[in-house]
Amino acid sequence: MEELGKQIDKLSNQLTDLRMEIWTKHTLFTWQWWMLLIACIIMLVLFIVCIKKEKRLLKYDGTNDT
Repeated sequence: MEELGKQIDKLSNQLTDLRMEIWTKHTLFTWQWWMLLIACIIMLVLFIVCIKKEKRLLKYDGTNDT
């Protein structure tokens, strides 16, 4: 039974290694990957700008004293 567990563990590690190899060779740093990264950064910047704008509006509105 212990031998079967070791075999399963070995195969699981091999599968993980193969998945990482496929990801690094075929997904990482492709043009789609770069576009997704740029889109995420743009959304994060827009989110931060909107939050800061909302805080400014609340500050000058007088409804929130913080």
